[in-house]
Amino acid sequence: MAPSLWTFTAALVPIAAAAAVVGALAGIAGAPVLGLLCETIGARDALVLAGTAGVLTCTGAALWFKAAAAATADAAAPVPA
Repeated sequence: MAPSLWTFTAALVPIAAAAAVVGALAGIAGAPVLGLLCETIGARDALVLAGTAGVLTCTGAALWFKAAAAATADAAAPVPA
């Protein structure tokens, strides 16, 4: 039996609400830090710093996921008798 529109809505609304709350909390925490950075090192340098942090974070996450996938594949491989 396929889910109805109401089932989809009931599943989606809590997820959307949680995303909105997390986004608001990130804005509350991030805005003062961004303002401090802009006042301290300048707007251009703050933008470069934020971009660099984002790229390094994504690269680290990709490497971690690659290592986790390799470890899972090694653990799931059958052991020869």
